[in-house]
Amino acid sequence: MNRLTEYGITIFSWITGIILIGAIGVLLSFLLYKGIPTLNSSMIFGETRALDALLLRKAVVDGLFPAIAGTILLIITSIIWAIPIGVASGIYLAEYCNVRWKPLFNFLLDVLAGIPSILVTAQK
Repeated sequence: MNRLTEYGITIFSWITGIILIGAIGVLLSFLLYKGIPTLNSSMIFGETRALDALLLRKAVVDGLFPAIAGTILLIITSIIWAIPIGVASGIYLAEYCNVRWKPLFNFLLDVLAGIPSILVTAQK
């Protein structure tokens, strides 16, 4: 590839990158301009006072707090389950696995890592 073509590709890449960043900036600016006036504690905590909800004195039945708390609990539970299993699997493959079985397990784990989790949990 000659120098002029490389220069053209570089300029094209910079221009498209700047356009992309500009479009994202416009979208974020619009969302912030329209969204900031609607942000308040009742959107997250509903009719419950924020301090009562955060200290778990009162149950929050409306607002986003139950979804946020559920998401955080789900992430923590997933981490508690995944880290020991992953570390134990890695140690087993690296130290104890039979040489004949190691390529098969590596292949299967690579395939499993490449499948999106939404497809694994799809029931229908």
